[in-house]
Formats: sequence, C-alpha cells, structure tokens
Amino acid sequence: MYKVCNILASILRFVAVLRKQAKKIDLPVFITSNERRVVLARLTKAVQDVEFSEEIALLEKGCQLPRRNRLSTLYPFVDPDDGLLKVGGRLQARSGSLSDHTMYPAILPKKAHLSLMLASRVHRESMHGGLQLCIGELRRNFWVISSRQLFRELIRNCTTCFRYNSRPLHQLMGDLPRERVTPS
Repeated sequence: MYKVCNILASILRFVAVLRKQAKKIDLPVFITSNERRVVLARLTKAVQDVEFSEEIALLEKGCQLPRRNRLSTLYPFVDPDDGLLKVGGRLQARSGSLSDHTMYPAILPKKAHLSLMLASRVHRESMHGGLQLCIGELRRNFWVISSRQLFRELIRNCTTCFRYNSRPLHQLMGDLPRERVTPS
C-alpha cells in the first residue's frame, strides 16, 4: 500500500511541476504524510465514484436513500471538504477526543481492490492480529462493507496465521507389550 501511495504521490508531484503549480525547488525530497493522505483520499474517491455513483448523486441532491439500499443503515453523507461518502453517526459529543476520520470513516465496498490492500496492510501492521483487532483497526479510517467476511478470507489465506493457528495432532499411544499386560 505504501508503494502505491508513494508512486502516485510522485506522479502528482510531477504533474504539479509540469503545470507550474509547484516549483521543483520548494518540494521536499521525501514523500510527506500529507501527500500520502491526499493520494489515499483520491483513490477512495475514485473507488466510491465507480461503486456508489447513484447513492452519491442522490445525497448531493439532498434526497434520502431508499430503505432497501445497502447503505441506508449507515446514514451516509457526502463530506463537503473532500467529497467522500462517509458514515454518519452519533459521535458529535466526542468530537474533541476523536479525529474526523475516526468519527466519520469513508465507506468502501468489499470487492474493491483498495479494500483488500487496506485490509492486508492492517493485518500485517497488527502483526497478524485476530479478526476483531483487524476490523477495529481498519474502521478507524474506513468502513468496508462486509469487512468481517473480507478479514475472514484474508486470515484464512494468510500462511503465517495458518501456521501459528494450527492445532497439533493428537498422537495415539502404541499398544503395550505382552509382558506388561500379562500378570506375573
């Protein structure tokens, strides 16, 4: 995930220099965390535009989603700052202690490749943590629909987790020799 963000950030830098928006001298040598954040927001926006185009169009008109819609239980809204589709909630009272990304995570579909890349990064960074730990860590910034199924598949296919979570075989005891069984 970091490689993809760094490559895309380098491309965005190059485009900015070509458009004369940024001088080459002013740019830092390394990719900054702010640039990575911008790239991740753009990737998320691109995935959302493909997967949730109807929902975004309805919400931008000011209409509510129909009850049968898969996103209606999340009470989504379009963030006016970055245009991302985010989960609504009841955490306004905790606004001082939580960041906006945690209070209102961006919505992603399960089948998007970005969701799989984020899930595998969280799984590796949590040192192959369990299902609940990975889900909780991912939901700090992103709400992946059916994230439980995504992480189950990921953990089941992870060779490290398979190796360490395997159960040892129960060995059968061999038959006792005749001398030990017969009374003397």
